[in-house]
Amino acid sequence: MARQYPDAALLALFAFRHYGYQFWPAGQWGIVYGMAGACCLLALLAFSGLWWPVKAWAMGEEMLTAGCSAAWLAWPQWFVHAFADEKCSQAVGFKLGSIGLVVLVAVLWQVATRIDGLQTESERGK
Repeated sequence: MARQYPDAALLALFAFRHYGYQFWPAGQWGIVYGMAGACCLLALLAFSGLWWPVKAWAMGEEMLTAGCSAAWLAWPQWFVHAFADEKCSQAVGFKLGSIGLVVLVAVLWQVATRIDGLQTESERGK
């Protein structure tokens, strides 16, 4: 359905984000809303024309959010003293968000290098 009717699929995701959380117990609404929001952003990113390193970084961050939120919903006893992202980081032994930060710095470095290269070429042309 999503490939044939991307607008309908996005509309269904947005409807779930805004109204679907109400089908969960009240204490889980924030987690479900955040997970649904991450899924909506993933869908929008999939259809976007962003430069692939930026798209990959953003999609990775949203998959982390959606995945850890889903884990929290499936195993709430696992997350007694920490929020989902913190517990997921504890499970692998390092801060998962730091991977995204490193990738973001690398992408920004590439963007800065491209801009600098373009400026240098235009100065040579003068």
